[in-house]
Amino acid sequence: MTDKPAFKFALVLEKRGAPATLLAAVWQTAHRLVTDASAEQRQRMHFLDYRDGDGESHAPVSALPLAILRGKSGDIRKALAAAAGSGGAILSTAVPGDGPDGWTAALFFGPRDAVDAITRRFSLWTT
Repeated sequence: MTDKPAFKFALVLEKRGAPATLLAAVWQTAHRLVTDASAEQRQRMHFLDYRDGDGESHAPVSALPLAILRGKSGDIRKALAAAAGSGGAILSTAVPGDGPDGWTAALFFGPRDAVDAITRRFSLWTT
């Protein structure tokens, strides 16, 4: 049995979002999260230089797991509030959606147990 990494990423997408909007939100949240992370947090993200079959570099790509989840905008808001109340244990960023309280996507990074605790209300993304 393989040991689970101590840290993880979880991406939550609004379940009614348009595919093009969601794809743009994925890029935005990932870019913001890495940009906002401290040097220590980036080190915990375990980035590596992934090379594809043509030898092209795709750095940075994390060696850590990424759970892709779906949920309602209001539940995304609650998860963001929980991350904000984590005392800095969980790093999060989000892309707003329609309306004042609407969210299209949120990305969380932190200790596995802490991220799981605030994202367990969401379902796995399925096509």
